[in-house]
Formats: sequence, structure tokens, C-alpha cells
Amino acid sequence: MTDRDVAPTPIVPLARLSNDGCRQRAARLAERLRVRGLDAALLCDPHYVNYLTGHWRPGRAIFQVAALVEADGRTTLVVPIAPDDGAFAVAHADETVVYESFRASLVTEDQPAAIVAALGARLDRKSRLGMDLPVHRDLLPPAVQQIDDLRDELLRMRRHKDDDEVRMIAAAIQSGEAAFARARQLIRPGVDEVDLYGEMFSAAMRAAGEPITDFGNDFQFNAFASLPRRRKALPGEALALDVSVGVRGYTCDLCRTFVAGDASEDLRDAHHVVVGILQELEQSIRPGVSCGDLFATYHARLEGYRGWKFFHHLGHGVGMWSIERPRINAGSVDAFEPGDVFAIEPALYDAAVLRMGVRVEDNYVVTGDGVRRLSSFPRDLHCGA
Repeated sequence: MTDRDVAPTPIVPLARLSNDGCRQRAARLAERLRVRGLDAALLCDPHYVNYLTGHWRPGRAIFQVAALVEADGRTTLVVPIAPDDGAFAVAHADETVVYESFRASLVTEDQPAAIVAALGARLDRKSRLGMDLPVHRDLLPPAVQQIDDLRDELLRMRRHKDDDEVRMIAAAIQSGEAAFARARQLIRPGVDEVDLYGEMFSAAMRAAGEPITDFGNDFQFNAFASLPRRRKALPGEALALDVSVGVRGYTCDLCRTFVAGDASEDLRDAHHVVVGILQELEQSIRPGVSCGDLFATYHARLEGYRGWKFFHHLGHGVGMWSIERPRINAGSVDAFEPGDVFAIEPALYDAAVLRMGVRVEDNYVVTGDGVRRLSSFPRDLHCGA
């Protein structure tokens, strides 16, 4: 197969947050507002606006959005352009308000002020307000006397993933696996890291069917991490290809190890150990298992195996960001809970013997009695002739 012989990219079915899911999350937030004695929450992070209303526009974010959730559960979406029923922007809110986003054919510079003005009397009646991002106090109506930072509250709330959120993460995973499939076609001695990155990015976006919102993380041969360089792979070098793809505000975090040419026996042994650990972990994790204890157990087994290293976390939550709670690392006080979506990534490294090393990472959701694997790309050591 030549580089031009590109297999058709699978099209990932369009995933969107559901009306029921958005309404339930807004109701849960409203309950937390009542407990804290707050009248409403004004949320300006587009991820949280999407989380509560399903409104997301991919591409470069030059326009700000907001959602006002009142203590009685009523939700108002504030946007620069009215949502429609097309592929990009939909809304599950009680009311949608359009603010002035253009003046004299140019983008409005003071969008936060325009958002507050568009909310008008809906904010005038609120004296105790929660927020996720700081907005200058002078922009808010005089009636607002108390402002609470809701960021920790929102982090705790969003740890449990609803079914529609799991479907969003699954769509991101499928797009990431399309990138792996393209990498498998191209990796061999002499492949350029930047060219490989570009081909993978293109495959992920074609699979998603729209602009993706994130594309990381590790794309260097014979190195631990970071973005691609203008550098060609040498024979025998390993690449732990760690890919995080964002689709409509939700991400995945996956890794497979590829080799430019033949893999050494040492590299094959490291890969066998890492995959075996991953399979054990799949059987070990269930609700209530301590993340810190799990890390300690498997760090002890990996660190120092044949003198090789395991120097990072064992895994982490996945959702709106590629690293969330729970944290599966040294000293973590988290325990797995139903609804957690997380990544597990055992690894072994040695720059001299392994030509960097091996890492394999998959994504899971915690169920009532175990875990369900969400990713499915083959785990074999991919060697490019």
C-alpha cells in the first residue's frame, strides 16, 4: 500500500447531548443552588453551556455563550446566533436569548457586557449568583450582592457521566481510532512526524464529520511526549502514539505503541507485560476500589521491571477535558464510582533498550459491578515494514 492508498474513513454517527440529559443536569444544578441559598447560576464556559443545553458550535470560538440556570430549574441560553435544527447548534433550554454580537460589521468587543444586557430583568431579580468564570463585578446589575465560585461544585457534579455524555465520549473515541487506523497505514522508517500528525488529524476530522475541538497529545518517535517535529523515524524506533480527540466538547484519551520497522525482543516483552497489566486492571476495577491503592499495586509491579521505568500516573477520568477526576495516581483519595469514565495507561520506558518504550491506553465506564470498555482498536504492537 502506498501513502496515497487511503482506506475510506469510517463516518462516526453524529452524537449530541439529549434533551432529557440536559434537563436532568439542569435540575441537579438547580438543587445544588437551592442548598447553597443561591438564586441562579450564570455559566459562561462553552463546555458547561453545552452540558446544560446541548448548544455547541465547532470551530474557532470567537463568540461567547452563556447559560442562566435559576434555582427553580428554568434555563435560559444566551447566544450570538439563534440555534437551528441543523447539524451544528441545537438547544434544550426553556428560553433562548440572542445578544448583539456584531456592531458595524465587526465582532462585538465587550461580549460579556452584551450577554448581561441581553439577560436584562432575568438578572435584575437575582441577589445571590453562582458563576463558573469571573465576570467583572461592574457588569452585573446592582441587585447582585453575592457571587459564589461554582467551579468545584461543577467538577464534582460532572464526574458522573450520563448516558448521553458516554455516547459523546464514544464518538470521540471512534474518531481517535480512525486516526490510529491511518497511522497504521503510514508508520515505517522514514515517516515524518509532522506529516503523520497531519494525516491523523485529517482522518479524525473526516470521521467526526465536522471540525474537532482538540487533537493531542504525543507524536514523537524515540521520545516520551510532546507535539510532532520535522523529523523522520529511524528503523526500530518506538512511538507511543497518545491521541486525545475532542468532538462537540467531549474528549477521549487513547494510546497505542507503533514501531518504525521491526520490534526488538525487548520491546515485544515490554508490550506483553503492559497489555497483561491492562487486562488485569479491567477485571480489578469496580465501584469502591481505591484509586490510590490501585496505583500503588501496579506501580510496584511495573517500576523496575528489568530495570525499566514507569514514572507517570496509571490513569485518570475523561470527559469534557482529557484529564478529569478520578485521579489514579500516587496519594489519590478518589475511589471509583458508577458513571466514572476513565482512561487506564500502564507503560514501560527505557530510552536505550526500548527506543523510548511501550504504553497502551483504553477508555472505560464504571458500571454497577465492574467496567465496560469503550475503545476497541487492536492492542497488538504495530510494526511498520
